[in-house]
Amino acid sequence: MQVEMSFKNMESSERLKEFTREKTERLDKFFDGKINVRWTFSKERNLYQANVHVTGSEIDAHLEEE
Repeated sequence: MQVEMSFKNMESSERLKEFTREKTERLDKFFDGKINVRWTFSKERNLYQANVHVTGSEIDAHLEEE
């Protein structure tokens, strides 16, 4: 599994990175490690947003949460 993280208009933190890695690793059992996961964390005004794009041979999903 390949995991990428990017941060826009906000500081990255090791705590958030570690939390994200731990939660993302749970997907491993469903896709046998053959997926790419790209996280984007952003802040605009006082609104924080997390986007994740998961791609693999059996999946192509994009999710967003504010």
